[in-house]
Amino acid sequence: NQAAYRLGSMETFMRMVESGNGITFIPELAVHQLSTEQKELVRPFAIPKPARQIILATRTDFIRSKLLSIIIESIRDNVPKQMHTLQAIQRIV
Repeated sequence: NQAAYRLGSMETFMRMVESGNGITFIPELAVHQLSTEQKELVRPFAIPKPARQIILATRTDFIRSKLLSIIIESIRDNVPKQMHTLQAIQRIV
């Protein structure tokens, strides 16, 4: 018998996992905020691991390159280093 849950927060799903009543997916960034006990419940994905790309699209005549550089550096600074597997690529399309 399968039960369908419609819950509004990641915290609720995590409480279900902690109590042994289910499994869930959480973003890798959220793992860094878990307690030691909670981290023991985390299982990594098999290879190939799912990933996301962050894409910043600008017009070809975008003149605020300094602003774009600040945004890129801010993103890099706030993502844990072990998640920096893709290299930044800038290209004009």
